Amino acid sequence: MHLPDLGEAWGGGTRIGENLLRLARHERERVNRDTLVFILSDGLDTGPVEDLERAMRELHHRSAGVVWLSPLAGMPGYQPVQRAVKAALPYLDALLPAGGMDDLHALAGRLKRGGALN
Repeated sequence: MHLPDLGEAWGGGTRIGENLLRLARHERERVNRDTLVFILSDGLDTGPVEDLERAMRELHHRSAGVVWLSPLAGMPGYQPVQRAVKAALPYLDALLPAGGMDDLHALAGRLKRGGALN
């Protein structure tokens, strides 16, 4: 598949809030104090920011923690300016880079050292 074959899906953002709200509301028995929620996204959300805030608030209160993994966060000078990431920040236990395999391999150590989930 080539990038042009993706049509409207390429570069259009996603509906992060809508999907997280669906997780928070329809999977209540699966998201509890034993659940660690990972979000892997660049934060380019096209949906209403209110949906994301509502979902993040619910997931934060019901889960053991919420960690946002961003492929942009490891870039030099990165600032969380994306609308979705800014809205999620108050509810996150950690915002960590996920730009490649090295970042993912280092994930457990970063969580443990940062005390993000204590």
